[in-house]
Amino acid sequence: MQRIKNLYAFDFDDTLAITPSIIGIQRINSDGIADPNFRDWIHENNIDFHDIENPDTDQEIIWFTSGDFAKYEKAHKSDIEYLELNSLEDQYDFTKTASIDVDGSSPIDAMIEILKSASAEPNSRVVIITARSGSKPMSGISKKSKIMPTNQQDIKNFLKIQGIDLGGSSISTAGDIGGGPRAKVQSMKSYIKNYNPENIFFYDDNQGNIDAIIQMCDDFFPEIKIKAFKVSGNGSISFAGGCE
Repeated sequence: MQRIKNLYAFDFDDTLAITPSIIGIQRINSDGIADPNFRDWIHENNIDFHDIENPDTDQEIIWFTSGDFAKYEKAHKSDIEYLELNSLEDQYDFTKTASIDVDGSSPIDAMIEILKSASAEPNSRVVIITARSGSKPMSGISKKSKIMPTNQQDIKNFLKIQGIDLGGSSISTAGDIGGGPRAKVQSMKSYIKNYNPENIFFYDDNQGNIDAIIQMCDDFFPEIKIKAFKVSGNGSISFAGGCE
């Protein structure tokens, strides 16, 4: 297999674009009804939320932006024992991430410029690894009907407006294989198998995803050198770690 020099991998939400998509969470107890203490837990962990559906009922759902959902994930991971001891379980609704409001989304200009420069490099490849779903029907917590996601085409359309033309094979929807850091690692391994890169440059706003990609050094260094960068909503970029 011919080896490429550089593989550039970008997250989409809050890395390349600010989007209006939100994610729903319903924390239920052993009786299957919404936990009335969930809001207190959210405040105790300094997490903001976007909206509340069915407030003060047994079916209350809290909706988060992708950035606040990342904060929730970190707090949730630290509190697994608390949830288990209290017989609590979190259910998720990703149906409002089934598509992207292209007109309502705005580019993170600094990252778009990096993507453009990477696309122009010889013997390099640019890919998008998003936590969104792309090929599997999605259903919500309270909705029985399923929604077919359009994220791959939406991302292509958004990037085309920015002057970037990526093929469908360059957009990986990790939500199809479970979502979360493990899914992003699995997607990255597929690209490594296809392109056999010397270097990987990974950009994401989620520290959990960044840590998981850096851990790939244990399997691939020194044949492949990985550098990961953390992106903030204002477009600032910081080196987060890697193989060297």
